Amino acid sequence: MGYSLTLTSVLFFSFFLFSFYFLYGTLREFNELTDAANDLKEERDRVLKNTDITMKGVLIDGKNLTFTFENSGYTSLDVDHLTFIIEGVVIEKENLTLTLEEDWEEYWQVGDELVVEAYLPNLSLTSSAGDTAWLVTPPTTPTGNITIASGDHIYCLILNSSSPTIEIFNRDGKVVGVVPSTLLNSPLDICVMEEDLLVLNKTSVDRFTSLGYKDDDNYIGSLVDAELITYSHGYVFIGLANGSIIRYTSD
Repeated sequence: MGYSLTLTSVLFFSFFLFSFYFLYGTLREFNELTDAANDLKEERDRVLKNTDITMKGVLIDGKNLTFTFENSGYTSLDVDHLTFIIEGVVIEKENLTLTLEEDWEEYWQVGDELVVEAYLPNLSLTSSAGDTAWLVTPPTTPTGNITIASGDHIYCLILNSSSPTIEIFNRDGKVVGVVPSTLLNSPLDICVMEEDLLVLNKTSVDRFTSLGYKDDDNYIGSLVDAELITYSHGYVFIGLANGSIIRYTSD
């Protein structure tokens, strides 16, 4: 009988010990999952609040443009700045498709929209929730296209003079550089290729580096009826008035 009692005590103690470790392990795993969820939320909030804006090759001509995100999680935008990268060929100015960087995949859903409002001479980026991303008021009054490069500079194509020029502004609206008019041949449009500026002329696409230095000149035939120019995946795309698109490498 003593042996039976001892065996019962051992079994009871073993069951109690197993239950204790099981419950302890479950509670610890739950706490780890909770901590991981909290860390993810904190990281999400940190990313959403501290990301700098980078818009490459976006053509703005005074119209309201609606961008559709490929990836998403929020229907409203409560951040100061966002990061965008253009994907593919731009066919319509009113409907550009953008692909967010990899870090944004878990934060966005298909169908989320950001309305970018552009006014000349002022440039204003406004989210669909009404939040102003940033505002630049150039000291001059340009009448032409505006292109944003890397979130640092704004290139204004000045056409309201006998000698067309391109002025470069920083985000505070201060002029930081000018492309000399002697290097321009009746420019029709401008865009940004990586860190360089592309200028669409009637007969060529000129590439400028270092805020005004002309790097090369690419003759590609008559472009007198060209409407837009953009850069993506190593190619330059030029839209013509008849609806066709010219594609060529910038090398």
